[in-house]
Amino acid sequence: LRLARLAAHLLPDDPETALYLAGRLVQHSRRLADADEVLARFPESVRLGPVWIAWQITWMMGSGQYAGALSLWESHPELHTLPDPATFYSVAACLTQTGQFEQAADLARRGLALNEVTSAQRASLHNVSSIVRALMGQPEAAEAHLEAALALAREHGLHQMLGALLQNRTKNLERTDRFAAALTAARGAFQAYAEAGDTVRQANAGVLVAGHLTEFGQYQEAETLLLDSLALLERQGTSRFLVVAQTTLATLYRDWQPPHGAVLALRVARGALEQARQLGPVSSLTTFALATLARAEAAVGELEQATLHAQEAVDASGLAPDE
Repeated sequence: LRLARLAAHLLPDDPETALYLAGRLVQHSRRLADADEVLARFPESVRLGPVWIAWQITWMMGSGQYAGALSLWESHPELHTLPDPATFYSVAACLTQTGQFEQAADLARRGLALNEVTSAQRASLHNVSSIVRALMGQPEAAEAHLEAALALAREHGLHQMLGALLQNRTKNLERTDRFAAALTAARGAFQAYAEAGDTVRQANAGVLVAGHLTEFGQYQEAETLLLDSLALLERQGTSRFLVVAQTTLATLYRDWQPPHGAVLALRVARGALEQARQLGPVSSLTTFALATLARAEAAVGELEQATLHAQEAVDASGLAPDE
């Protein structure tokens, strides 16, 4: 915030540096209002201008507000023709998350065709292209985009980007039941985030690694990773990452069955559902937390509660009971 204030004071006619710093502040704090003090130093033409609107879209994408980011994008058509690869990536990611795959692929393609694209931006655009092509059932195209992104990340030392790419590779390998390779990719993501010094994303990757270790029966290593990750994520407050970590730990205790494992699984699963409900409307995350809790309750003989939570999970997911 101090740097953003200084930039706004020293460069009143060139707000991009101050807005960039304000945007980074918001990305870190996840509170858009934190930028108000910096924005107040500029005229309305800047506060409502394309640079800050683009930053808001990027922030909203990063915080999971996909519909809000797309609404902002649609209400500012002047952004659609600007050669801005960063905004194209953010909007393509939101379109992917909301199931608008064709539009996402088209916008990522437009971004990659721009002349002035940094290596990091090009890697990001290849990354979202890989994700959307995989979801469209085009595995070869998805792999080609992912390889291009990985090559850029490794060549230019983009450790944080490399971590994200390897996480996506993990998901792609999971879809094709290549679980040993998926574990290797997840470990690579964990190491890349460690090298980037990004402890929060390293914790998230640790949860991913632990989930695969649980599948392979390597319970003690999985528990250590999960407890370390949870200790950090809990300090960050309620988040989808915390819920995923909790449900993963509950599943570990249920499968491992150490002393008092069923009771531990039940306690952690209850905490996961509580956190998931705090995140807002029913989502796939809430559904997963409900299903995890139902299984934990069944394991300790709380069959009535297990049935109720299982039915709630089915209702929330829209699936038939046998699915």
